[in-house]
Amino acid sequence: MRIAVFHNSPGEGGARRALAHLLRELHRKHQIDLYSCVPVSETMVPIRDAVDTIRSVPVRLMPSIRYRSGLLTRAHSLVGTLWNLSRMRAASRKIARRIDSAGYDVVLSDICHVTMAADVLYYTKTPTVFLCQNPMRRVREPAEFFKGPRPRFRSWVDAYYDKSCRLVEAVEKWILRRREVRNARAAGRVMCNSLYSREAIYHAYGIMAHPFRLCVDLECFRCLDQPQRAGVLSVGGMQF
Repeated sequence: MRIAVFHNSPGEGGARRALAHLLRELHRKHQIDLYSCVPVSETMVPIRDAVDTIRSVPVRLMPSIRYRSGLLTRAHSLVGTLWNLSRMRAASRKIARRIDSAGYDVVLSDICHVTMAADVLYYTKTPTVFLCQNPMRRVREPAEFFKGPRPRFRSWVDAYYDKSCRLVEAVEKWILRRREVRNARAAGRVMCNSLYSREAIYHAYGIMAHPFRLCVDLECFRCLDQPQRAGVLSVGGMQF
């Protein structure tokens, strides 16, 4: 089979590691071409040896900036989200046209750091599979937003200041959530790595994902004759 893989996650966490091992197994019998909107780094988890070719479509995203004012920070984040979604839409359409014209058998889409469920899933006409680790958490789970130094307003103005910050944040989350759900529902099949993820995906997207178990490399992870010690092992990234 000829498989097109879409990868748009600059991180080096567990999702990147799972994708790299999956591609190495598929590469034994299938042709794999990687399409990416971010530079494919080789610092911790090498991935170039698991694909035949890498085709990059660079996308210039707006960086996040934290101002002293919480309202300005939220407004800049909203504008940046609209800009990034627009740029990703244009790049995804270009990639989808290239994939469809090349005649691939299937598109394997990894998570996207902008929309989680990539826009390529929506625009391509080739059969698609979405590898979803989990839905976008920051648009669904409650979190404290940055307020910055509180302006010296009167009490009645101060209440509207907090409400304005909450409103701008809610609008941004609604826009991201709407795009994410649209793309996920456009996928031909959604795959996840656990029953817990399948439940989270069902509550977020309203679709039933198909779990597949991540394998263990017994040549790398094996029992060693060493004394045990107390510690914490993190396979993916740790966020606080």
